Amino acid sequence: MANQELNNAEVQETEHETVTPLDHFNNAFDEVFKYIKLPEDTQRALKATTLIKGGTSILVGLPGTAKTTLIEMLAKVFNIKMAKITCAPQKVTLEGSFYRLDIPSLMKGEEKIIWKDIADADFIFISEINRAPQSFQDELIDLLQYRELEAYGEVKTIKPNALGFLDMNWYRGGLDKAISDRPRTMIPFPSPDFFARMNISQKRFNKQSITDLRQKVVPKATLDDLIACQEEVEKIEIDDNALLYATLITESFSACLYNRDHASERWIPPCFEDQLEVLGEIDTNLTPKCSYLGEICSCVKTPMAYRLDESLILLAKSLAYLDGQSVVFQDEEFGHVTEALKYVVGNRLELRDSIAKHWVNASDWVTNELYNYLNKNKLKQWATAIECFITASEGTPKYTQHQIDRAKTQLHTFANKNLELRPLALAVGITEFKKKKYGKDEVEDD
Repeated sequence: MANQELNNAEVQETEHETVTPLDHFNNAFDEVFKYIKLPEDTQRALKATTLIKGGTSILVGLPGTAKTTLIEMLAKVFNIKMAKITCAPQKVTLEGSFYRLDIPSLMKGEEKIIWKDIADADFIFISEINRAPQSFQDELIDLLQYRELEAYGEVKTIKPNALGFLDMNWYRGGLDKAISDRPRTMIPFPSPDFFARMNISQKRFNKQSITDLRQKVVPKATLDDLIACQEEVEKIEIDDNALLYATLITESFSACLYNRDHASERWIPPCFEDQLEVLGEIDTNLTPKCSYLGEICSCVKTPMAYRLDESLILLAKSLAYLDGQSVVFQDEEFGHVTEALKYVVGNRLELRDSIAKHWVNASDWVTNELYNYLNKNKLKQWATAIECFITASEGTPKYTQHQIDRAKTQLHTFANKNLELRPLALAVGITEFKKKKYGKDEVEDD
């Protein structure tokens, strides 16, 4: 009944124009952003992450930056009943939050589970997740990754379209590494600037509670609108250039350039920076000095799992949908892959201590350091290398033999200097490369 009234009153279509689920979706977020002012890129990231079917996002920021308020407002503008868990050390448990044992049955010697409303919710919000005890975080892994809960041998499947949000404050510590990799995205919330703080103080002085914002918003869309948009996002395709860009980026985070002949193993072995951090000195008898200082791999402490690749593509597809595109592009006009990067790396990336100490968090490093590095040193070269790879791999009759040979020669040159490009070269039959040694010019591989 409520949904019917909403459709009639709030999202009514006119005879002269067709109102789409995406229009309703945008109207819902506009209603929220009317009261909570966020940078345009943060607004866009919030929209995009909500469009990932079965996805979960972590909102991170200092207390009082409206994370919880925004999530509760989202539930209202989409007219969805929200189930919320507030974590507290040593108190919150999966059993107490999602289910309980039926006591009368237990007294008869039977184990019967009674699932709480949250297990069937369309919107699940877990607040202050990093305050939860380790046992609770461990139990959440299957919920976040597979949308399943297991209790006393019984498996409960959470609704596949259910929205999932977590929030946390950096100053209260980070998440366990196993669970931080499961959410699709991490969205940093900026702290208010001077004038925003003055505005908030004025409202509080006038006894206007910030929480009143949750009462001001009105429904602008329905769960059906959201599901329809998510289904359209799943239809978005990704062109070869964007897919290769995505793979090169994720490979750069997951491979040691020094210790391999080609970029195939996804691991980063201990290198001399580990010795600097632990011993304060370098023992070259144990570990050779690395020739790739300044590369992405030299900044990463541990490699990231394949979930990075998947999340990067899914968020890029959502961004393409918001731009009215049916295909994910990576070119001068649309950089869906690189735009998505900072929101899928923050919860997964562990920087070396020597790097991390200069930044607030990993997302801060990605935004202010990695983007500059990619733009200056990699993206144009990668674009040319990808074009060469496509020419060489597609071959004749689309290209002449002269064009193919020239493309292979240029790709070979790039692969000699950039090991992350060697899989592309290997795929088109290039097998001999130069190897860079510390303190010396490049020499032929033995």
